[in-house]
Amino acid sequence: MSDLTRGFDVAAKLLDFTSARARALATNIAHASQPGWRRVDVEFGALLEAVRLERDGGRKGALARVEPEARIDESALPGSNGNSVDFEREQVQSDKNALLHQLATEFINSKLNGLRSAIRGQA
Repeated sequence: MSDLTRGFDVAAKLLDFTSARARALATNIAHASQPGWRRVDVEFGALLEAVRLERDGGRKGALARVEPEARIDESALPGSNGNSVDFEREQVQSDKNALLHQLATEFINSKLNGLRSAIRGQA
C-alpha cells in the first residue's frame, strides 16, 4: 500500500465497518422487545490489527482481507425475557458509530479536495 492510498484504504475499510455496525445496531433496536433476541455487534479489533500489521509488520494485503462481521455480544446480559438489548445503549452506540462514519467520510473528502487542488496547480 503506498503512502498516497494508505489513508484512503483505511478510511474506506472504516466505512465498511461502520456501515456493518449501523446495520447490526438497527437490527438490535428493531428486535428490542422480541423475547430471546441476543444483541449483535461488529467489533473493530480485526480492523485495528490489520492496520497495525500493514504498518508495523509489513504484511501486505492484511487490510484488504479484513471484513466486518456481526457477532452475538456475549457480554450483554439477557433480561427477564431473554432479550439482551438495552435500547438506550443501542441509541448511544448508534450515535457514536454515526460520528465515526462521518469522520471517515470527511477525511476522504478532505484528501480528495487536496488532490483536486494539486491537479489544478493550486496546492
